[in-house]
Amino acid sequence: MIIDIHCHYGLWSFAIDSFEAEKVKEYMDRFDVKRAVFSSAKGIVYDFREGNRDLMNFLEEDDRFLGYVVLNPNYLEESIEEVERYKENNKIVGIKLHPSYSRVPISDEKTFKIVEYFSNTKLIYLIHTWGVSMSTQLARLAEKFPDVRFIMAHTGGDTWSGCLDVVRPYPNIYVEPCSSYADRDKLRVSIDTVGINRVLFGSDFTLINPAFVIGMVEGGGLTVEEKQTVYYKNAIKLLGGDIDA
Repeated sequence: MIIDIHCHYGLWSFAIDSFEAEKVKEYMDRFDVKRAVFSSAKGIVYDFREGNRDLMNFLEEDDRFLGYVVLNPNYLEESIEEVERYKENNKIVGIKLHPSYSRVPISDEKTFKIVEYFSNTKLIYLIHTWGVSMSTQLARLAEKFPDVRFIMAHTGGDTWSGCLDVVRPYPNIYVEPCSSYADRDKLRVSIDTVGINRVLFGSDFTLINPAFVIGMVEGGGLTVEEKQTVYYKNAIKLLGGDIDA
């Protein structure tokens, strides 16, 4: 059983197999993915409001589909309105921020304002994080809002080992390993650095075949219990709800 907390809906800049619901279901059936949490690709690279609307329609296609509301902090008022519009939808578990596309750093005042505005909710933040600098900014955000839960996407990217060291002191920062290259020791080092209870499964599906990251888990020297914890146990605790193994 797998819960995939980093997935995308929509076209991307490179060829992908498919993001249509029936094809997505096939992949989820093949790899026993019980829940997948999507953000809108269109929302990230083009129009976040239009992308979120498209995503909401897609999420209704299967009970296993969950979602993040994509925000663009350049449009602060509109971003807050987006969350207000969708936060009561039981399909929505959190907020997706992509600083590299919005060009609004994690450290920017607008990012802090968004997090502060919704700090009393249970919304989770999946934040694209690449490099020690961005990881350091995320650590400062997590320190400011210790009751808010953040996911450091990609475990910080190509310098993931150093990024893990940066976020280790912050128990409200979780990590997930998806990337366009497979480092065999990424899961092992993640567990040893931040602790088994803060490591989640994320694959970047539908941009990348989930088998890619499954191979990282299976080939990463993890025990059976550690694999189960990464694949789904931590995500169940994070997301809440009744998900049968």
